[in-house]
Amino acid sequence: MALTFQVMIMSILGGKKDCRGPILGAVILTLVSEALGIKFPYYYTIILGTILILTVKYFPAGILGSLERLHLGRSNIAGGTSS
Repeated sequence: MALTFQVMIMSILGGKKDCRGPILGAVILTLVSEALGIKFPYYYTIILGTILILTVKYFPAGILGSLERLHLGRSNIAGGTSS
């Protein structure tokens, strides 16, 4: 995979809000690429593309942004405030 494409996927997966998002995306992309590359050497780029599409559709703020939003939502509920 081209390096610029990998960096873009890392950013999208993890989230672009701050530097923690792309770092999380890099870890996830590296682990998934290695696992899929070994088990499915002919199909892993298709699987990575599917993961990317699902991430963009269901987690538009990236995984880290979605986790932060979930955490803030729970803390608002626990604190008794409404959004």
